[in-house]
Amino acid sequence: MRPGTLYGRRHHLRSSLVRFDNVCSVEMIRSDAAGFPGSGADGTALESEETTDARSSQNGGRNSEAEQRESGGAMWIQQTVELPACSRGCHLITHHVLAAVPEIAQVEIGLLHVFIQHTSASLTINENADPDVMHDLQTALNRLVPERGPWRHTCEGPDDMPAHVKAALTDSSLTIPVRQGRLLLGTWQGICLCEHRNHGGPRRLVLTLQGQASGQTHLSEGTLIV
Repeated sequence: MRPGTLYGRRHHLRSSLVRFDNVCSVEMIRSDAAGFPGSGADGTALESEETTDARSSQNGGRNSEAEQRESGGAMWIQQTVELPACSRGCHLITHHVLAAVPEIAQVEIGLLHVFIQHTSASLTINENADPDVMHDLQTALNRLVPERGPWRHTCEGPDDMPAHVKAALTDSSLTIPVRQGRLLLGTWQGICLCEHRNHGGPRRLVLTLQGQASGQTHLSEGTLIV
């Protein structure tokens, strides 16, 4: 197997940063990929716009049909998404995830992995229609993990340790199947950001999309009832 190959085939990898100005809007927000100089709140270095552009030029930019065909139709794409500070509570972010990875439309069958780089915020999949569900989820989490507890870790404020516990009770990552250019979420399912702190600041997600490009694989689907 040659260096830079996976299972004997070349795979195209693209990585960049997307930043959204407003996560709490119910409307879909589209944003072009952009690099931001300096470092994130957690000390992770962010690529400058020039570095991102240079890498894009070397890799030929976004996946082209020819590149996908060369690599057997396999696609690997990774985006870092920066969401602005949100109020404490649960917020639907499905549209923002889709806007950050428009290449989902090119995937015949695959997976989208969503990972949050924080310990006081988390992810979950839940109701996407009635906003009262988001309110009730927050109420339930607050009752399960009250701020007044026998906490030893109090140096970062009374809401910090409960935020860590709430994050441990939910998820730091989600894996969602993709088929024929769409996330296979249920009718009433949405991707939710759970902000557990009063002033958590911007939150960063790493989105990794892998799969076979449309027209490059035979898709067999069905439902098994047992």
